[in-house]
Amino acid sequence: MKDGDAPKRQWLLRLQSAYVLPLARGIYLVIALACLVTIVGGGLYILILQASTTGKPAQEPLPPAYQGSSVSPNLPPREIDLAAIQRRLAAPDRIRFSVTTGPITAPLAEDAVLGEFGATTANELAPFPDGISILGGPDAPLFDRVEGKKRGTIGLAPRPELLAQIEQQLEGLQAPENRRFELRVIARDQYGITSAPADVSFTLRLAPSATDAGEAPAETPPEAQLTEVQKIARDIAQTLEPTVNPAYFAIYRTASEVPRRCGTRNDDQTFLANYRRSFEDVRERLTSSNIEAFYEGLCEGWKATVGQEAAAREQAAQQERAARRAADAARSRVEQRNAQARRNHEAKAQSARVQSVAVLSVIGAALATFLSVALVLAFLALEGHSRAVRAAVETMARMAQPSPEGKEVGDGA
Repeated sequence: MKDGDAPKRQWLLRLQSAYVLPLARGIYLVIALACLVTIVGGGLYILILQASTTGKPAQEPLPPAYQGSSVSPNLPPREIDLAAIQRRLAAPDRIRFSVTTGPITAPLAEDAVLGEFGATTANELAPFPDGISILGGPDAPLFDRVEGKKRGTIGLAPRPELLAQIEQQLEGLQAPENRRFELRVIARDQYGITSAPADVSFTLRLAPSATDAGEAPAETPPEAQLTEVQKIARDIAQTLEPTVNPAYFAIYRTASEVPRRCGTRNDDQTFLANYRRSFEDVRERLTSSNIEAFYEGLCEGWKATVGQEAAAREQAAQQERAARRAADAARSRVEQRNAQARRNHEAKAQSARVQSVAVLSVIGAALATFLSVALVLAFLALEGHSRAVRAAVETMARMAQPSPEGKEVGDGA
């Protein structure tokens, strides 16, 4: 080594020691700190991801399944409407006579039927000849009761006196005329219930034989629709026939079949209670002739009551079906929300696993970088230590060497 190289080498060493090595250590230290922060932050992030996916997803409790309604349907009281019985026991009213012949243009035959009687009643009128009785009236002597054109109906036929009057009136008749008749009658239904006396009026139309115009026969009202005859209970039989005889047993047998005829069982306590209540209500009015009307009204009232009860049960069944559908729909909605929550949780856990793998890769790279930087820093530290030792040795060596000036002085002496 030349003498001129020593100062240059020392200058380079001082430059390296003063600037290059501290700058390199600083850069490596920053890199190491960054790697350390990355490792710690990545670890914390993985912990947070794992903590967020631990446990189970929140699940709503399912509403209880429909167990059925414990509330009985709001059934109407099973009481027969006594109005039906009253209607059956009511006497006929609004008695009328419907003329069925057209305008009379020729003398009538002796057996001619002029029309038929009718009345408003829940029961049919009694068949001929009991249904109508003529009590009197201005024109009562002119008519006889006869059987109408329909079997069992009651009509009127002219007596000879009326036939002679009509024939005489037709002889000189030039224009249509009306002749009014009035009768006082009573009506009986098929059970013998009798109406109050009533005045009935009707009109016969007389016309000349050349007159073609006529009036259409008046239509008779439709016959009442009868329900099945019902039977009577034992207590009614005892009331109607206190003496034990064949009639008593006949009434008893009929009475015992009333529940079956009304469409219920013989041991239906509700029906029997209504049966007795209805009987007690009209006990004083019942006779052997009108007892069948009582049965008719009783069965009509019972059928109406059973119909109302069936309607109430159907309404309750519809409400129960609606409640069941609502409960099932509520359970289905909750199950769908719970299933969605489970799917969301599973998706979140899968995403956390993917992110954890990526973060672990980053942490591994940071750790490798950190170890590499740490090794470099260790070498730099060793280099700095070696340089310091070398500088100390050189200093000590220089101090140990004699000074050239001192040697020269000794030699001169």
